[in-house]
Amino acid sequence: MHVLVTRPEPEAWQTKSQIEDRGHKATCAPLLEMTFNEISPDAFDGASGVIATSKNALRSLALSGLTDRVNPLQVYAVGEATAAFAEDLKLRNITAGRGTAADLVPIIAERHAKRPGHLIHLAGDHLAFDLAGTLAAQNVKVAVLTVYCSIAADRLPPGVVGALKTGQIDVVSLMSPRSAQIWADLAAKHGIQAEMNKVIHVCLSEAVAARLPANSQRRTEIAVQPNGQEMLALIDDLAAQFGRK
Repeated sequence: MHVLVTRPEPEAWQTKSQIEDRGHKATCAPLLEMTFNEISPDAFDGASGVIATSKNALRSLALSGLTDRVNPLQVYAVGEATAAFAEDLKLRNITAGRGTAADLVPIIAERHAKRPGHLIHLAGDHLAFDLAGTLAAQNVKVAVLTVYCSIAADRLPPGVVGALKTGQIDVVSLMSPRSAQIWADLAAKHGIQAEMNKVIHVCLSEAVAARLPANSQRRTEIAVQPNGQEMLALIDDLAAQFGRK
């Protein structure tokens, strides 16, 4: 099973290694490049917690040298992988969600509504879900702080286009709604919509799959839970189904 990994670096290479360790082939074609903004320590004045909906949010803290500043605060991490990364940064008070920003809402509403101080959402420049607005309806005040930006790829690598045209790619993995949209746009730009319909799209969630153009001929699979391990398990299942390594 040959998988095209589309997530940004450095996760792309980590995922490639995980796929290859399971006996499959993987090629990286990151659809987003991340740049990080410097954060002022004053941004956390009066806050009692932070929300990290990606590892990149926490990388921004580390690059700004602010992990010690945030250490006393409650950290709400979008999923287990982000929570594990927070632990690697020696953050202490960590609560993990199930993998999406929407899943964090009831957790935060239950645990933080009556606490003093507001929350800081360490966010990217593109938000797929209005976490602050949704939590405001639950009487939780959230300030959105844009700590990183994502730059969309303007083309696919020639080798990837060639592999798609010759049927060498079996699966395209998509981890975010924006990545799915960029993938669809680049497929149109390169004129490979027909090839796009021949591969299986493995998506992190329904929200990711929804960004792909509607086509009854295309096969789309969605992870049981929105996390990387379930994506890998789904790739294993597909390989077994088609009798491929």
